[in-house]
Amino acid sequence: MRWLDRSRSISGSRSRRERREEPLSADRIHAEYERGQRRRVAGYRYLAVRPLRRAAEAGHPAAAYELSLVLGGRERRLAWRRRAAQLAREQGRPATQVAFYLHEAVEDQQAEDVLREAAESGDRDAAFDLGEILERGLPDATGRGPTRAAEAERFYLIAYKLGRVEAALRLGLMLTGAGRREEGERYIRLAADLGNPVAARRAGDAARTRGHSQDAERYLRTAARAGSFRTSDDILAYAEFLGRRGRIHEALPLLRELGEDVASPRLETIDRMLRNAGLKEAEEYRKRAAELERALDTVDRTFD
Repeated sequence: MRWLDRSRSISGSRSRRERREEPLSADRIHAEYERGQRRRVAGYRYLAVRPLRRAAEAGHPAAAYELSLVLGGRERRLAWRRRAAQLAREQGRPATQVAFYLHEAVEDQQAEDVLREAAESGDRDAAFDLGEILERGLPDATGRGPTRAAEAERFYLIAYKLGRVEAALRLGLMLTGAGRREEGERYIRLAADLGNPVAARRAGDAARTRGHSQDAERYLRTAARAGSFRTSDDILAYAEFLGRRGRIHEALPLLRELGEDVASPRLETIDRMLRNAGLKEAEEYRKRAAELERALDTVDRTFD
């Protein structure tokens, strides 16, 4: 009977199964989630299942959703996404998170209801997300369902008034696309004045088209200097504006700042701008444009 004795707890120690069933601490739950999530991202789907399941069964909403991404079978995946939404709601997570899980579980009407309730209670992110849903329309049997522009406008306005700057831009674009250009451009300018770089670029282009040079410069400068959001297109647009105004020496530092990350058409634009100003730096950009074109031709011939 020694084998029976050995199968029992020795010196008060617990069996492996008992230890496995012991409730996990919050830190351990999160560690299991992170382990599983790293494995999933790295492509080790099978190895991700166990830690994600542990964390999900212990009540981690994000783990439940991640688990749905590695499991086979549509119904199982949807069930875990519904479970993620339920856990997120029970734990008081943001409405946008709950709605995301519901949307992924193909529970679009429930997702809309969750966002609507939160938006009406002053949640700016929920109002913004709801505005997007209403603008594009919920999917139906034919694909994308009917849009609800009037409601979308209302919730974008709520989100903007609660401090979500991007909502003013989205509202402006929606109104402009619907033929309400003056109203739309007003909201785009509001977003630009609050520092949104996309809105600033659009407002700058519109002002330049109308010949409002002071407004154009102000908005294009905002877009070009918008920190981590700026793009080479924004910087080049501002540099072009300065060049056309005869202020090429102000544009040169911006052009140098673009570095090597410039496509061939932009290089040609810079070359033309500098040649028009009679500057020798034009030759450098012309050579870079030619080298890039030769490299692209080589790639094309390879695939041909």
